[in-house]
Amino acid sequence: MEFILHTLDHQLERSLKITELDYLNVYKSNELIKSYYNFEQIFDNVVENYYEFEVELLSSSARFIIEGNTDFDWFLFHFSIVVRRLLNVMSTARGYLDQSSSLIKGMLEDPELFQDYDDFKHCLYDEHLGYRVMEALRNYSQHSNLPLKSTSFTTKHSKLSNTSRVTLKPYIKPKNFLNDDKFKASVREELISIGDTVDIKPLLREYIACLGKLHNEARKIIDKKSSSVIEHHNVLSDRYFDLFDYEDDLTFMVLKQSKPNLIEESEYLYTSLDKARKKLRSKNGRIMFIEKLHVSGEVAGED
Repeated sequence: MEFILHTLDHQLERSLKITELDYLNVYKSNELIKSYYNFEQIFDNVVENYYEFEVELLSSSARFIIEGNTDFDWFLFHFSIVVRRLLNVMSTARGYLDQSSSLIKGMLEDPELFQDYDDFKHCLYDEHLGYRVMEALRNYSQHSNLPLKSTSFTTKHSKLSNTSRVTLKPYIKPKNFLNDDKFKASVREELISIGDTVDIKPLLREYIACLGKLHNEARKIIDKKSSSVIEHHNVLSDRYFDLFDYEDDLTFMVLKQSKPNLIEESEYLYTSLDKARKKLRSKNGRIMFIEKLHVSGEVAGED
């Protein structure tokens, strides 16, 4: 039995002989890359839905300024969009937490390392009100009612610049949850201590930042355990480039053959999928700081 590394861009004679262990490790590496990519993709779903929520707040505020239409139908229409965006964020966040736990368990294959991840998640929940509120609100919206009571536009005038700032406030009324066991009682009491109405924006931003921190912590644990397995593809391709003095963006596969040109099994190297994973990782790297970052349409330098 012979095992070779081959590229679809070259003739079969330009192949690299590899060991059976190399061949088997490609399968192991591919499985890990698929799981790791899925892990990044489900987190990206959360980020993109959160982005759409924030954009909707700005978009509705801009329309309020431009159109000046304040009838009931106008407010109801924009309220429904904000609610839908928020529901999308909360549902994908819940899906992320559930699915990522399963993916991480599979990638780590180590109960102690997974426990480190799980302990970190519970610490985030205990230490951040935004995490607790959004989890309670998600459960309430899934089993009881819409997550928001209403939205309102607030206008603040600056005498210094003679300009007005318009902000959309999506809010909840904690006392509305008093007779509903679908909203966690301890979290409800925390919200009641804040006031009669609570703006959801800072709480959601804190929650998303927590998920970013959790995701980053999971990456560290996975990398520590699995980086050498994932990099097996690069080790093989580097050996190919060294042998043939050639380097390009090639499509590699490993072949198992019993006789020359008699292929029994083959498997692509998921190098392109791993590059896509790394792009998602880079793209969403700053989300853990989102609670400290705010988008505004104001001229830079204004208070």
